Formats: sequence, C-alpha cells, structure tokens
Amino acid sequence: MMQHTILTLIKDNKGLSVAIAAFFLIVIAVIVLKSEPDVSVPQRADFEVRGAGRVPNLTTVMKTNARLRKQVKEFCDKDENFVFGQPEQADKEIVEILLMWSGVDLDQPVTQKTREGLHPHVDHFIRGIYDMRDTSVIVNNPLVGKEPWLRLFNRYKARLIIQCAAGQKVYNGDIAYDAELDLLSVNAELSEDFMNNFKAFVSTQENPKRYINNLLVFIDETKKLKNLSDKERALISF
Repeated sequence: MMQHTILTLIKDNKGLSVAIAAFFLIVIAVIVLKSEPDVSVPQRADFEVRGAGRVPNLTTVMKTNARLRKQVKEFCDKDENFVFGQPEQADKEIVEILLMWSGVDLDQPVTQKTREGLHPHVDHFIRGIYDMRDTSVIVNNPLVGKEPWLRLFNRYKARLIIQCAAGQKVYNGDIAYDAELDLLSVNAELSEDFMNNFKAFVSTQENPKRYINNLLVFIDETKKLKNLSDKERALISF
C-alpha cells in the first residue's frame, strides 16, 4: 500500500519525478567515473631492458621472480642523491639486479673463481648474454672483446637508470628507451639544476673524481659526450 502511494505521488508530481531522475543519473555517473581509470594521471609501465642471447627481456624474468621484481622497483624508487651520490651502493644493487636477471641464484655460495679467473656469477652473465657454451673461453675472445663485464654492466646500468626517477632528473626533455631495438633516445639537454646540485655535492667530497666519472659514464652511455652542446659541456666542466 505504501509502495503504491509513493509511486502515485511521483507520478502526480512532475517536479519530483524530474528531481529523482536527475538524482539517479548523478549516481550512475559517479559509479561509472569511479570504475574508469583517471586518464589524466599517467600510469608507469614496467621498467624494461631488452634481453640478449639466452637472457630474456627484464620484464619477462620479473614476472616469475618476485625478488628481482621487488629489487627493481625499490631501486627505481630511489632518488638521484642515492644513485649518483652513493655510487658503490647503487652499483651493488644494480649488479644484483643484472645477475638475478640472467638467472643467477644469489643465495648459492661461491667458493672459487672459474678456470679463467672470473667470478662464477660474472662468467654466467657473460655466457648468457652472448649465448656461449661452458667450454668456450671468455678472456681474450674476440666475440666478447675486452672487459666484457664492465662494458655490459655500464650499458645495462644506464638503460635501467634512465627509466628510473633518478635518471630522469639528469636531463630536461624527452627521453625514450625502445626495448625492441634496444635503443636509447635522449632529445634533451642536461639539467642545469641537477648539475649545479651535483657540483655542490662533489665539492664537499674527499674524492670527487669517482662521483664525477660515474656520472660522465652514465651521460656517455645515454646521450654520448660527443653529442653535448657547448652549454652542456660547460655544465660538466669540473
């Protein structure tokens, strides 16, 4: 009886009908908006590094390796003060990321070097990237060139950092990494604010050269020192 009375009241009162209809439209709109992602807020994609040899792309390994996934996220959440201000610790974390990426179990104890005098984890990484057999030599092998570990480390280190918050602070402008082609594109200038802060930091250090060299290697691996403008060259003069 009460339900019938309410329906009759609504039917007889056009103003009330319009108000109720408008109310339901607002409710529906709110539900729809809440269910849709806010397109104005960019969603950060997974950090990617293209694999090589027997080593798959970084995100492929991260899908099944929770420890690696956690370490990549935690590293990339750190600011430039850590990445460029504590290079030894930053490098240690990157080494662990690269080794786990290549399939190394960091919990396995290492008791001796390989017959070529290499650390077994480094040996594993190089062989994975170049798809080398266990019987192939690494030292003085033209296939891998001189200092393959250092060269590969600097290469992949730059590709990881440039996608992280710290790496983005080094430049002002567009930075892109094409994982399919394994190419970095830096259409940007060195950040004057970053460089001034970095210079102020290294001026207080007993051994500023190691911090400066670390940054210069990163710049060379990303934009290339030879591609810097005159203004940028002035910024990296220490």
